[in-house]
Amino acid sequence: AYSELKSVSNKFMIAAAFGNVHGVYKPGNVKLTPKILKNSQEFVSKKFDLPNLHKMCNALSYLNLNIMTYGSLYRKKTQHQSPIYCNTNTEEPCYSVDNAVKFYTQNNTCKSEQLNITVPFFAKRYVGVEKGSDTHPGLYQDSSGPSDKICDRQPEQCVPTWNSEINGSSTWYNKGMYHWDASAQASYSYDSKNKIFYSYDDVSSIAAKHTYAKTQQLGGFAFWFIGADDNSLNTLLKATSNFTGTSSNSENRESTIKSPDTQLHY
Repeated sequence: AYSELKSVSNKFMIAAAFGNVHGVYKPGNVKLTPKILKNSQEFVSKKFDLPNLHKMCNALSYLNLNIMTYGSLYRKKTQHQSPIYCNTNTEEPCYSVDNAVKFYTQNNTCKSEQLNITVPFFAKRYVGVEKGSDTHPGLYQDSSGPSDKICDRQPEQCVPTWNSEINGSSTWYNKGMYHWDASAQASYSYDSKNKIFYSYDDVSSIAAKHTYAKTQQLGGFAFWFIGADDNSLNTLLKATSNFTGTSSNSENRESTIKSPDTQLHY
């Protein structure tokens, strides 16, 4: 594809699917194989003498690490949506903030202060989930939906926003259902009565990401999306923006906003 398009113009972009198929939301429908993307990039870069990841990082100011759907959206088993660490007690594939940071900073490929953690302002919802473990009820269990049809017509049934929870009639942040996974540093809720599992970020998980970002000397945060936060309180936005930063840009404490994502650098 690159060779054919290059003969027409050098101004183009290729979108290659490696499992992240938009519109296919039913858990288990898509098997993610990001190695395809990595191998393709390396092959094309070598064959056509294109800039590698290290050169790309040198040309960019920031990179938003967006793992908030790859870890859970297309899997049948319940997962954390955006954990800091992978839970070593499970054999399930895991995409975590820590894994992403290590990948981009290995061999000084990118500078840590270039990397931003993306925070989801919505939850991932699974239905038909049995309790399983008493330690982490509902986690890493099979689910039966929601179906593609429901997700297409009623996306709030699959990815309910924080705004719909706080200002609406949803109950997934009910304290009686709340759980904290200390190993993964992630929040979630499990409704044992209705067998529903929710993975999301809240003030506690965002605070944990602040600590991680400072320890790793990351650049800041990004989030998706501003309209998903509760409109009157801006709970998640305030929690995210509390990051004081440790990068070389720490003297500049003015937030830079780019729609539809917001990037917070300090």
